[in-house]
Amino acid sequence: MIRALQGQTITPAKWIIVNDGSKDQTGAIADEAQLTNDWIQVIHRSDRGFRQAGGGVIDAFYKGFEVIADESWDFVVKLDGDLSFEPDYFEQCFRQFEHSPRLGIGGG
Repeated sequence: MIRALQGQTITPAKWIIVNDGSKDQTGAIADEAQLTNDWIQVIHRSDRGFRQAGGGVIDAFYKGFEVIADESWDFVVKLDGDLSFEPDYFEQCFRQFEHSPRLGIGGG
């Protein structure tokens, strides 16, 4: 996911990575990416001790959203850490929003 975002034709203004207590190397990988990309910010949450499908994902999203809630932004994107996509993915998405100004949500 980090390589996919670094390689985008339009990189994020800010990317909040929420490490939701993963026991793998997610936290270390995110911390390393933050060192070389000033638009990445990592938040580490403690392991709640159990998997919480659905609600856990939303809790992590809102924790990241708290960081930007008072900032000015045009788009908010929620991504899972195991995704990859073409380098022009966001460029194509933004083009759809420009083409259809009434479009309020998109998915890929």
